[in-house]
Amino acid sequence: MLLKFIPFLLMTGMAATQASADSSQSDVKMTDQETAMSIVSAAILLSPGADGDAVAARFAALGLEAQRIGDETILLTGPLETFQDALATPMSMSDQGVSVGDGGATVPLSHLPDDLRQGVAEIAFETPPDFGPGNF
Repeated sequence: MLLKFIPFLLMTGMAATQASADSSQSDVKMTDQETAMSIVSAAILLSPGADGDAVAARFAALGLEAQRIGDETILLTGPLETFQDALATPMSMSDQGVSVGDGGATVPLSHLPDDLRQGVAEIAFETPPDFGPGNF
């Protein structure tokens, strides 16, 4: 179900990555690739009848950017470390995208606290395109 949103999510995630890179005031200078690799995006598919604004607000309170995409989806964007802390799930990053504990791209909802799980049908990380910098 989330696959139909991936092109839009990739476009939005890349825009958020560039905005984060541009606004960084850190003394440590990261390359564009390092910045792009540290900011990731995931989509929340809402349960039928869920209050999407309330779900988005709960994830935003944990330090993730939460943006409503239509009636059934929320785009989460932020550093991988923030996702790990907020979702209480071990994750790793590779050129194939984010891998959640079991190696897949979907977050096991059983790892989430009850208040975060409410209204959420699925959380899945997007996979990077097979083209672009470093892939040719």
